[in-house]
Amino acid sequence: MHLVKCSQCENPITTEDEIEYSAFIGDYFCSPKCALVYYIDYMGGTPFDIYDKELIKERQITIKDGKLYKR
Repeated sequence: MHLVKCSQCENPITTEDEIEYSAFIGDYFCSPKCALVYYIDYMGGTPFDIYDKELIKERQITIKDGKLYKR
């Protein structure tokens, strides 16, 4: 038997937590917030800078009337 810890913050999970379980990862989190942070990191999520002309060119994005289009 071993202590279950949050996969994000590594705090021991208690019955007082708002426990989140990920069927995909097969792990537990002490809160939906910790789960979300883990998921974003896991998927490589980063903010997209719409003013970075090089990034827009690299990702083949066109901005027209405030909407993003993929070329």
